[in-house]
Amino acid sequence: AEQAKMQAFLAGHHYVSTPFTVESEDWLYTQLYEKALQEGKREEAREIGGRYVEHSLRLFDHFEKLIATEFGTSVKQIYLCHDNRLNTDYLPVLVQKLRDRDYQFISLANALSDPAYSLPLYYHGNFGFSWVYRWIKDIDKRRSLMRSEPVDRETQQAYEALTKSKK
Repeated sequence: AEQAKMQAFLAGHHYVSTPFTVESEDWLYTQLYEKALQEGKREEAREIGGRYVEHSLRLFDHFEKLIATEFGTSVKQIYLCHDNRLNTDYLPVLVQKLRDRDYQFISLANALSDPAYSLPLYYHGNFGFSWVYRWIKDIDKRRSLMRSEPVDRETQQAYEALTKSKK
């Protein structure tokens, strides 16, 4: 109900509420990246940036395979990332690596023309995960697929340690 109200508000104010298929937790990586840069640890920052790019590529692979398996087709991917220094420095690297894998970059309108974005949504909660999961009707299957998503444990542990140290 709240989500429907928010969608109506956004539409009423001419905003485009954009679904996404791939998100690589750049918000988590950027916290570690900023800390390393603030401490003058440039090599550590480069390692974090590299892990971010590699993890993102693993997620693109994951969602490509998941979509093919679950829906028998491909989908025009929409990548969610945030405006931060990590993406200022590493999004060009990620984009080039995706181009090397024959990805083509298209407009949002073109991506949204994919019939997948008209599929019914079966999840309307507060968690911001991929629309690919939201298109899965069976809750247990959705959860199982989410658990199969690639995880960068090293970065997650470093982030958890960072957030504990801030308390």
